[in-house]
Amino acid sequence: MRKIISTITLLSLLVLTCGMQASAQESAAEKLLAQAASLFQQKGAEVRFLIEEEGININGKLLMEGDKFHFDTDEMQVWFDGKTQWTAQHSSDITEVYISEPTPAEQQSVNPYLLLSHYKEAFSTHLGLKKGGVQEVLLRALNEKQELKLVNLNIKDNGELKQLTLTFPDERVYHVHILSFRNGLTFQKSTFSIPDAELKKANEIIDMR
Repeated sequence: MRKIISTITLLSLLVLTCGMQASAQESAAEKLLAQAASLFQQKGAEVRFLIEEEGININGKLLMEGDKFHFDTDEMQVWFDGKTQWTAQHSSDITEVYISEPTPAEQQSVNPYLLLSHYKEAFSTHLGLKKGGVQEVLLRALNEKQELKLVNLNIKDNGELKQLTLTFPDERVYHVHILSFRNGLTFQKSTFSIPDAELKKANEIIDMR
């Protein structure tokens, strides 16, 4: 499930990525990414998704606003208020809550905004095929030691992200389908902090701060 978290928050990174100076093909690809990014720059956003990985389907929701986010699936929830992160893992009737204040390096796997500063170092950008008003953009890792080897994004003409496929160095492949997207939202501050009720029902709380 840790990889699932990385996948969804990376999704946010990819659609928020700003353009950079490069070749003509790269500029076209990044222009499309910048168009997708603009949809996330209007207050908060909500993304509902389906992840397919090795025959397993996982539905979930991601709420984002500024550097804060809340990630939610049946098996795991993560809240990050810009400083403190709470991770609740659910297994059968057992709930474990991990509390941490991630370092910049640790946040790279869960915080899309921190990853933005490393984008230029991480991937080369290329245009793929275009079918029915959907353009494929390919992101190839510049370093074979990176967590992700290849990312394929399918982006609609209006800039809306439709689907992405993530390939890891060990050849595991995740398909992420965007079921719905809403932007221009405003969330209460409490959205990005774990509710007291969630803490009270936890069988174990591990404070790693």
